[in-house]
Amino acid sequence: MHDNRITFVLSYLRLNYSEMTHIENILNQTMNLRPSDRAILAQKLINSLSIEEDDIEQQWLELAEKRFKELNNGGVKPISWKEIRNAVKQ
Repeated sequence: MHDNRITFVLSYLRLNYSEMTHIENILNQTMNLRPSDRAILAQKLINSLSIEEDDIEQQWLELAEKRFKELNNGGVKPISWKEIRNAVKQ
């Protein structure tokens, strides 16, 4: 069971690394645009983030409560940072 948790965390970290690499590639390509085009793109990206702050706070609160209940009910077991770091090194 312990190995399954570490495997899950490692796969999550790898997925995020893959996404970040993709984002970095997009950013590198974007930097080749003219400044005026980059400004237009930046404005469009900012406008796409029109999520209400109250909604975000509510979602974080719900997620925190869900995870707290999972820990208290024994549905999940915490993994220490040391365990994750050692597994990543392997």
